[in-house]
Amino acid sequence: MVIPLSVAVAIAGIIAAVAQFGFLFTTKSLVPDFKKIDPIKGTKNLFSMKKVIEGVKITFKSHITLGVGFIFFFLFIEELPTVALFGLHDQLEWLKDKMIILAFVMLLVIFVFALIDIVIVRKQYFDGLKMTKQEIKDEMKNMEGDPLIKSKIKQKQMEISRQRMMSEVPNADVIITNPTHYAVAIKYDEEKTRAPVVVAKGMDHIAQQIKKIARENDVHIVQNPPLARSLYSEVEIEKPIPEALFGAVAEVLAYVYKMNKK
Repeated sequence: MVIPLSVAVAIAGIIAAVAQFGFLFTTKSLVPDFKKIDPIKGTKNLFSMKKVIEGVKITFKSHITLGVGFIFFFLFIEELPTVALFGLHDQLEWLKDKMIILAFVMLLVIFVFALIDIVIVRKQYFDGLKMTKQEIKDEMKNMEGDPLIKSKIKQKQMEISRQRMMSEVPNADVIITNPTHYAVAIKYDEEKTRAPVVVAKGMDHIAQQIKKIARENDVHIVQNPPLARSLYSEVEIEKPIPEALFGAVAEVLAYVYKMNKK
């Protein structure tokens, strides 16, 4: 009589375990662990908020399950006066059937709670995997680099680029200025490029540095404000001048070449 009920409970237990954790076989649980019987640690765990919540949940589920079971059990008790008139074999059959029904109903209630538990636990688990806004900011900072470090790197790159640019000023043919705010260094090598190239340019402080280096290296400085502004705004460093400025730059170069007796 007990075998059908025992088998039903065992199968339900296996299904519940596999549904939650998958197939898992381990002997680790059989190994003695004296930390688990530490009274101090056990007392701390007993009064933790997580344990309190779990205790409330278990109490609630137990009461609901036993309550549903009691309702069916009470209905079965009402049949006892009739069952008392049965023979012993029929009484045992009735008892077996009612035990199976009662077990099935209670397992069904437990199964519903298990499904709800799985949904809640999985949601909590995946919510726990999500990063907070601060963690996202920290990760983005790690991926993109610290803004302060990036600023330092950019500053260093600009310094290196400026030094390389300044090193080309002594090789320029002419420095075109306006005469205080802008300075543009032009070089023309007809064997390498089809048009003159801007090798350096700058405003204000950098413009003054360009002119200082030009004077130290005997590079001609020509004042032509409109041309200086146009070259500064329209041409990038190491790029040839546009055709629209060919005539104006040619006049300046012709003047410089004449001065240098080229």
